Amino acid sequence: ARKTPRRSRARSLRPISKPALRKSSRLERQSYTDLSRARRRGRIRVVAAATSSAMASRVRATVLAVVALALAVAKRRHHPASVAWHAPFFSGGGYCSEATAFVLALDRAGVHVSIDHHGDSQSGPYVTGLPQETLRALMKMNSRQPKGPVEVAVCHSEPGAWHVLNGLSWASSPCPVIRRDGLGPSYVVGRTMFETDRLPDGWPERLNAVDEIWVPTEFHKDIFEKAGVRDVHVVGEPVDTTFFNPNGPRYAIEGVADDVFVVASVFKWEKRKGWDVLLKAWHAAKLPRGSAALVLLTNAYHGDDDFERQADVFVKEQLGDPEGLGALGTVKFLSGLSGEDLAALYRRADLVALPTRGEGWGRPHVEAMASGAAVAATAWSGPTAYLDETNGFPLRWSGPVLVGDGPFADHMWAEPDAEHLAEIFERARNDPSLCAALGAKARKDMVTHWSPEVLAKQVVRHLDRIHLTIEGRHKEKGGRRRRYGPGAEL
Repeated sequence: ARKTPRRSRARSLRPISKPALRKSSRLERQSYTDLSRARRRGRIRVVAAATSSAMASRVRATVLAVVALALAVAKRRHHPASVAWHAPFFSGGGYCSEATAFVLALDRAGVHVSIDHHGDSQSGPYVTGLPQETLRALMKMNSRQPKGPVEVAVCHSEPGAWHVLNGLSWASSPCPVIRRDGLGPSYVVGRTMFETDRLPDGWPERLNAVDEIWVPTEFHKDIFEKAGVRDVHVVGEPVDTTFFNPNGPRYAIEGVADDVFVVASVFKWEKRKGWDVLLKAWHAAKLPRGSAALVLLTNAYHGDDDFERQADVFVKEQLGDPEGLGALGTVKFLSGLSGEDLAALYRRADLVALPTRGEGWGRPHVEAMASGAAVAATAWSGPTAYLDETNGFPLRWSGPVLVGDGPFADHMWAEPDAEHLAEIFERARNDPSLCAALGAKARKDMVTHWSPEVLAKQVVRHLDRIHLTIEGRHKEKGGRRRRYGPGAEL
């Protein structure tokens, strides 16, 4: 009889039953060292077995084909395509610290990330105050050349700085970067947030001019989608749980003894941050003089930095106490602390109070929690993603109420409950073991859910998904890249 050609014989083989595949041979698995290595990386799962010598060759051929495909997938995922991250890396502030934490974590995870300063002016004092290791890593990524065409660009700033629709709303290096042929990266992600109950005028159109939007919480996803923004994904914000930790020096506060109960607050001096609520609650709290101190680490925001005078006027005119600032007992004002001193301040605080009216995320909140401090914060907007009664003191609020002034006067936000905050002060002062337990749980939650390594894995999963989307687009459009900037179609 005529022999069946090899290809035909392979085609005529009967399918291997699922029960047979499940009866895996230890010897067979050990023979595939590359497969074992891929499995240890958590990239693939392959079940291979041979239940008899007669089936072994057929199973081996099947398994080797699956292994080759799986290793190719694992290799592609282990070496992600080029990502360009545009953010105010050298400015200081919320977007800056968030973007820095993201790119440092992605770089450590093996993602090829190049960065570009974008969205704000550079701050010399901020740059010189950076830890040398962080600065070196940022400068390395800033000078890094993309591997071929940029596949994904992340515009991490206020949308007014994005190079979409009619261009920039203010002077900034563009994102995405447009080449002379009018083409940009294959895919553009916008990362942003807002602190009130709605988006500013013009934002939805600019947000919909990029491929997708990343926001830090479900609170923001709901607001963005109600405004008509498409393709919104929740990607939390990382906190450096190595730098901010409970172990280390405690900040020495001038004139405050080590056994004094300390409430700290970290914020810029503006209405949204609720400094007035903080002072009102401190004034109302029944705390013995000399046994407690309020420490305010603050900086000016579009105003003067005479914080003590403003606080004195507020107590006299708004709280009706002629004694003014003196009626509050021990109150310390600090500014311009280094990162090391900030971490030490969190460790010194028995309680960190942040009665803000709205937050994009709440960077001081998570830094304090990672440091093992008990945190009292308004249970609205950003902090709802990570603060609850098991790891802190959620602060009651009323409203939402009108912002009332400024460019967003018709927006609404929360009005923190000063009386409830005063109660929290008293409870924390009288029960230090409660504060310690809440701080320990807060630390655990930050490490488990919000460390840079955890968020890097989340971002890599999104990049894998985006890569598949790009491949699908290229097949549909013959490899043509999307156009951005003035005149581009949405």
